Amino acid sequence: MANVGLVTLIIGFLFLMPAAAVSQGLPAGRWWRDPRVIQQLGLTNPEIDRLEQAYTESRRRLIQSKGALEAERFELETMFEKNKFNETAARQQFERLEQKRAALAESRFQFVIKVRKILGPERFQKLLDFYQQGPGPPRPNPPRRKAGPIP
Repeated sequence: MANVGLVTLIIGFLFLMPAAAVSQGLPAGRWWRDPRVIQQLGLTNPEIDRLEQAYTESRRRLIQSKGALEAERFELETMFEKNKFNETAARQQFERLEQKRAALAESRFQFVIKVRKILGPERFQKLLDFYQQGPGPPRPNPPRRKAGPIP
C-alpha cells in the first residue's frame, strides 16, 4: 500500500506542475485592483473592467477544467489501487488525464493572452517586471467590487 501513496504523490505533482509553468511571472489574483499597479501601469476604468471580465470568464473555465482534471486523476489513482492492474487501461487513462491537463493549461494561457492584449506589449512587460522585482511591502487587500444581483 506504500506504492499507492507514492503513485498519488507522483500524480499530484504532475497535476500541479503545469500551473506554475504557465502563469510564471504573472501575478495571481486580481492584481489590477492594487492601487500601485493601477498607477504604475496607468490603467483606465474601462481597462480594469475588461480585465475583470476576462478574469471572471477565465475563472469559470478554470473551475470546469480543474473538475474534469480531478475526475480523470481520481480514475487513474483508482486503477493503481486495484489488486488486478491493467497497464493498458492505466496508460489510456493517463492519456485522458494529460489531455485534461493540457486543456487546463490552455485556459490559463488564454487569460495571459487576453491580459497582454488589454495592456499592450509595453505595459504587459512592465507588469511582469513590477512583480518579478517584488511589489514592495505587503499591500492591503484590494477593494472588492460590490456584487450586483445574480441573474
